[in-house]
Amino acid sequence: MLILAVDTSTRTGSLAVVSDGNVFNLSPIPQDAPSSSSLFTQLKLILAETGYSMPQFDVFTVCAGPGSFTGLRVGLTAVKAWAEVYQRPIAAVSGLQAIAAKGLQSVCQSTQNVTRLVAAFFSAGRGQVYGSAYTHGKDQLCSVGDEMVLAPRDFLNFLGTQGTHSDVTLFSTTPSALDEVRRESVFAGTKVQAVSESLAGSIGLLGYKQALRDELVDAYALDANYVRRCDAELSWADRPNKVTGG
Repeated sequence: MLILAVDTSTRTGSLAVVSDGNVFNLSPIPQDAPSSSSLFTQLKLILAETGYSMPQFDVFTVCAGPGSFTGLRVGLTAVKAWAEVYQRPIAAVSGLQAIAAKGLQSVCQSTQNVTRLVAAFFSAGRGQVYGSAYTHGKDQLCSVGDEMVLAPRDFLNFLGTQGTHSDVTLFSTTPSALDEVRRESVFAGTKVQAVSESLAGSIGLLGYKQALRDELVDAYALDANYVRRCDAELSWADRPNKVTGG
């Protein structure tokens, strides 16, 4: 099974080619041009390097969120178009799950013990973080609750309800987002393990596993998981009500 994986949710987007469960090529998307054009420029380079053409991919995999509204739309729109043109299915993957999976892989390859829970988070701006927690079994991560956007202190409080600090390993592409509140919590002695923002390889591997489980969607069903409403929606919700005066 040949997969093209796309991630435009982070500050450093990336593309990856995954062949039968192995990352064949991983490449960051250059940031010296708008992501909408950089994505296609980098795609052209990857296709030239690997010798593959778009019709040869069996599945397209994309990060569906959470993350930047603009960034997510770039990746999702591109994958929707490719899936429609080449009549291929899509694996929509969580960016938080990709962080957790990539971090867990690095732990398993080292001499570190694997804790009962793994938690992934990254900065959401506005003094908040996107976060989620997972249990892990054979080849699969299982969510503990929903993906969320909340204050760092509230995220740590949530993790505290799931177990002690020794039960949780923290992974993040922006580790400093929890630094201040973590020092004042039961997780003060828990190190946050940094994960690279080049997540397309991890997204591709998760997409491969979803494809094996037949957890795929078509171009019409693909949608973003923003978790948080966009600025326009928030502004509209907060506007004065001219009828009630509220």
